[in-house]
Amino acid sequence: MFTPKHASWLNLVESFFSKMTKQMLKNIRVKAKDELVTRIYKYFDEINETPVVYH
Repeated sequence: MFTPKHASWLNLVESFFSKMTKQMLKNIRVKAKDELVTRIYKYFDEINETPVVYH
């Protein structure tokens, strides 16, 4: 596996999933995998409503 020397893109991905975990997935209980997938896609939709450009 190749790990780039400058992994700023990876930091962005890790930050995104960390934020999602803290905001949406913390202390929830789901009855099925489908419910979890639905919640995650709903979060994606909400985030994409107001995009923020990373500089």
